[in-house]
Amino acid sequence: MRGFVAIFAASLAGLSSPLAAQVVHGRILSPIDSTPVPGVVIQLTDSAGHVRAQSISDPRGTFTLTAAAGRYRLRGLRIGFRPTLGDAFTLGANDKLARSLVLANDVVTLAPTVVTATSTCSDGGVEGELGFQLWEEAKKALLATELTRRTSGYQLDVVLSESRRDAATGAITAATEREERTNSVRPFSTLPVEQISRSGYVIRDETGVTFTAPDDEILLSEAFVTEHCIRAISTPAGADSALLEFEPTPDRNVPEIRGRIVLGRADAGLRRLEFEYTGVQAEERAAPARGEVHFRRLPTGGWIVDQWRLLLPVFEERRTVISAGGSSVGSLTSRTQLRPVLVARQETVGSVFRVRYADSTIWTGATTALRGIVRDSAGIPIHGAVVGVAGHARSARTDEDGAFVLEEVRPGTVQLRIWRPLRDSLGLAAAIIPLDTRDSAAPRALVMPTRSSLIGAVCPSAADTGSRMRGMLRGVVRDRFGSRVGASAVILSWSESRGPRRQLRLLHARSSATGDFLFCGAPTNVPLILEARTTALAGTVQLQIQQGSRIALRDVTVQGDSTSRVP
Repeated sequence: MRGFVAIFAASLAGLSSPLAAQVVHGRILSPIDSTPVPGVVIQLTDSAGHVRAQSISDPRGTFTLTAAAGRYRLRGLRIGFRPTLGDAFTLGANDKLARSLVLANDVVTLAPTVVTATSTCSDGGVEGELGFQLWEEAKKALLATELTRRTSGYQLDVVLSESRRDAATGAITAATEREERTNSVRPFSTLPVEQISRSGYVIRDETGVTFTAPDDEILLSEAFVTEHCIRAISTPAGADSALLEFEPTPDRNVPEIRGRIVLGRADAGLRRLEFEYTGVQAEERAAPARGEVHFRRLPTGGWIVDQWRLLLPVFEERRTVISAGGSSVGSLTSRTQLRPVLVARQETVGSVFRVRYADSTIWTGATTALRGIVRDSAGIPIHGAVVGVAGHARSARTDEDGAFVLEEVRPGTVQLRIWRPLRDSLGLAAAIIPLDTRDSAAPRALVMPTRSSLIGAVCPSAADTGSRMRGMLRGVVRDRFGSRVGASAVILSWSESRGPRRQLRLLHARSSATGDFLFCGAPTNVPLILEARTTALAGTVQLQIQQGSRIALRDVTVQGDSTSRVP
């Protein structure tokens, strides 16, 4: 059976630029008071207007460009302003020139968008004067994002989370979250522009189905513009945003994307990109994949992707019976066919919560205090549970009423982990609850399984609350050095009254490759003997499972030399 798998690749990697012998350096200056201006895209253009080098001005407004010898001009691209073109100059062999650029003060005004009719997409490109204006501003921010990613000096703290929900029940079947520190964020590790243009955004091969997503390099490519219709769409007069929509041209017979780009009307800054997949197979249309990317301008003038989200279907190839009826009795035929079946929905979310530049914190995402009460399903408060956000070191412990306060939690969807000693005794991982911390300021009511339910999930016989109390015993077989000993025979024995006589009772188990063993249904409040044996090792220990807890943890040490030792 070949699985149809939806994959989202996250890449946190920077890029480097080639060096040349000729250098142009300088500052970008304000036209009002000649102060340095950070975050301006500065380009070196030749006599034909082609860009030969480009960078982004740093927090001091400085820039450095390298190129071959030739005749050039500086061009400054500032979001919310029209481009500034400097005077022509010659860059000779081995020259290191100082050239500053004073920006023009020609502000771009984004008027309310009113579209009386929607044109039909035929040939690719940007439609209308307003659409072109919005697209130019979006490109500035995309280019600034790409150049900031290549700039050294930034450190970004990022949280990455993935969760998978069962397609039928909606229950979470897997969830992970981690924090990373990186020099740049490139959330979508996409394919080369040429391959996207040829094959589209969904790749099918013997390994399954791979969904790729657009990054800034894809959106800035000439192919994206020629293969999509880009136009402004209507917004109310009082709206604080301006919108662009894009869709593939009709001749694109490969899996594609369509969506919208949102810009701020006041500052013309890029806010977010929303997209969905089109031109896909019927199964994929029934479980649509979509994504969004949020952009942020930093106090230093640089631009980053600070949030992203991708929701993808997960398919599994299953064999189904297809019947075909005839016109007479007995002419019914059937055959089997492999078909992709939707089994889950996978969500990948990333966000930047702290940015450092030159050893100083320049931006921190807003945080909130998360308050809650942890109870079991019978309404009994759980005391001593440890509550934390997955991937984050900070945690809190519940009090006698089950209450806790977790400080400095980032807003948004987090994976809340709840751990209690009982789960550790049972060999269970911490409980994971997805939670949107923006929903409410009131204390959250978090409901956990009861003690009996947890015990019953591991050992049903140990959860029996009848007259004959039974318990469970977990442990590890170890040698005299404390190393784990795998593949051991483990025996639990006790004496039990049978009328006038007493009878020896035995339970048998075998330790795992790592020496772990488990007994279910052992009696409580009865002296027990635990014995472990290998070919050359043996050891015993005496214990008793208390009726109140019904759980015991006990290792057994075996003596001698063993070839089954597990480090």
